[in-house]
Amino acid sequence: MNSEDRILVENCLNNDRRAQKQLVNQYGPAMYAIISRYQTKTDEAEDILQQVFILVFQNLPKFRFDCTIGAWIKKITLHTIFKKHKIKWNNAVDHHDQTTFPESSWAPEIESTIDYNELLETIHKLPPMYKEIFFLYTIDGFSHQEIANLLEISSTASRSRLFRAKELLQEMVSGLYQMHH
Repeated sequence: MNSEDRILVENCLNNDRRAQKQLVNQYGPAMYAIISRYQTKTDEAEDILQQVFILVFQNLPKFRFDCTIGAWIKKITLHTIFKKHKIKWNNAVDHHDQTTFPESSWAPEIESTIDYNELLETIHKLPPMYKEIFFLYTIDGFSHQEIANLLEISSTASRSRLFRAKELLQEMVSGLYQMHH
């Protein structure tokens, strides 16, 4: 952790209101972007962000500087999102082989005709159990084991749901492509 972050955290721990505001201003927008991937309603996303920073300040004395403050806040953010939604999925694996999940692939002509906003809209139409795993794996960079721990499912269930999310997304995007042509 850089010394500026260490000083910022120490000042926050000493109830320096300017430092606390700086911490929120510095990390709030990035955490809001993460929350918005999972919660599309603005008022609920703002409530979650507020709850995240309440938890950050309540737990700041426990922060041990073993990672960056941003990574620590991101972890709190993701746990808050999933706790808020009370996502408790069972370990059922969708109807796929439990050990192999082939990669989905996009046709090059589809990739060049669908814009980012359309793709994001399409992703948000995925069922929640697939959408969340898709975002956690592809955008947030979590491993299947980390996703399994966060969502209290097996890593096999995580892989299976990611595979199914990609299949559904591919079908949906192919439909968009056909509408454009």
